[in-house]
Amino acid sequence: MGLKNKYTSPKVELLDKLKIGSETRVLKVELIETSKVKNHYIYECQYVEKKNIHQTYIIAIDIEDAMNRLSEMVKIPSANTRHFILGNETLYINENKSDS
Repeated sequence: MGLKNKYTSPKVELLDKLKIGSETRVLKVELIETSKVKNHYIYECQYVEKKNIHQTYIIAIDIEDAMNRLSEMVKIPSANTRHFILGNETLYINENKSDS
């Protein structure tokens, strides 16, 4: 089951709709291969920075680790936003407990 056509746009149109400015947005993080490093995987990451689409490959343990490594390379929103993107409620809850 895919998205309806009204929800899909070419990337050029999507960038115009996002009105990003100088912010960075992640377009895609995809697991593409296993790594030679034990228990690590290779992720393909696409992100938009200053209206330019960039692509990089990251070796990481899981998608959360990949997002953390990507955030070290580029300016990605706060940790709370990254956790929301990943849908990882456990980390978000644990982070709030440590802030208290």
